[in-house]
Amino acid sequence: MSATNSGNVAVHVVRQPNGSWVCTVTSSFAGRERATKSVHGQSPHHAIALALEGLARACQREAEAEQNVDPEAVDRSPSGEIINKRFHVILHYEDVVEEESKFEAMVSRRTPASRC
Repeated sequence: MSATNSGNVAVHVVRQPNGSWVCTVTSSFAGRERATKSVHGQSPHHAIALALEGLARACQREAEAEQNVDPEAVDRSPSGEIINKRFHVILHYEDVVEEESKFEAMVSRRTPASRC
């Protein structure tokens, strides 16, 4: 891997006096260091997961900006027909519900789109 395409991610997790956890993530790619982000979680793994999800979203936005991709653009053939493409889309939704089990909570909060 060339030096211009490599980078580092530093993750630091600390327990807070109130029992929550804080994960601090710092990344540097291609010689550019990003701002350090701190994320609170209910457990060390929860804090890390939230921090890495945020880093992934930031990297995705940067990659899309570098590629100069218009998310609303529609490609057409020379004859004017719409060219359908496949897109990988990740949606994240969180909610707090009271149910007897995690399974019941997930089933009770399913969106109509996820029932397909």
